[in-house]
Amino acid sequence: NYLIDLTGRTPGLNIISGAKFISDPWWASAYVGSQKKVEKLLKISDINKIKNSWIVTTDFKVRINPEVLNTVGLDLDRDFKFVGKVEKSNKNYFVWMPTNNTR
Repeated sequence: NYLIDLTGRTPGLNIISGAKFISDPWWASAYVGSQKKVEKLLKISDINKIKNSWIVTTDFKVRINPEVLNTVGLDLDRDFKFVGKVEKSNKNYFVWMPTNNTR
């Protein structure tokens, strides 16, 4: 299983969940150029791994915009299914699974 952390704030999610990383262990969001770095990582990554990844997003102001998935022809609302929300320390985390997931 793969996990893409678009919160850009919680690289430990992959370790805690036992999920594999896509190309790079931490897609940080608080630095200049973060969005461009993620675009580049998506472009060089295996598209099938991306399509089959679980995704975590947040509504926190410092984050990676989920529209970055458009870089590889994917859309969060179309290609992933919302499965739940976790609230922690006044921040919301949203969990998405790939729509082609058969589990």
